Amino acid sequence: MVREFLRIYGSGQGILLRVKMQFLPYYQRLSAREQYLLIVVAIVLPALLFVMGVWQPVVDQINTLEGALPKLQGQLHEAQRLADRLQTLGRGGSGTAAMPSNALESIEQAAAMSGIRKNITRIKPDIGMGGAQRMRIIIHSAPYPVMIKFLFHLIQKGIILAKVQMVATDTPGQLNAVVLVMTKG
Repeated sequence: MVREFLRIYGSGQGILLRVKMQFLPYYQRLSAREQYLLIVVAIVLPALLFVMGVWQPVVDQINTLEGALPKLQGQLHEAQRLADRLQTLGRGGSGTAAMPSNALESIEQAAAMSGIRKNITRIKPDIGMGGAQRMRIIIHSAPYPVMIKFLFHLIQKGIILAKVQMVATDTPGQLNAVVLVMTKG
């Protein structure tokens, strides 16, 4: 392909020479003022296109990300605090309630308290053996700190987290999750 291009147009110097030969008579017919203006435009236009097309969008994106950083750091701090609290409760720390008799009611209360109810797309009951109540909770696009609060409230209500699967979404800080909970009823 390169050989074909060079065969048609010649070497790089040949291309430059052809452009110069075609452009030079046009340029020489212009008045001195028009020649000066053409040179200024030939220098300023590429610089302006670079600034407006490349530099400014990069600077705007950096400013946007820097503005979002404190909020995300605050969310991270809150999530870490709640995760530590969740670990403490998971080890049998104080604050766990007795096993609830109605798992669905407890899940609904925990969802309302944590603010995740709008992200729960499905709660599917599954009666297990030995009288245990099992529920599969499907959560879509929930913020990470809200998800941790929800898990924290479930543990406080005495619900056992049998399995928690979290998958990151395309939106930073949000995730989809499937939570399998159990209670002994």
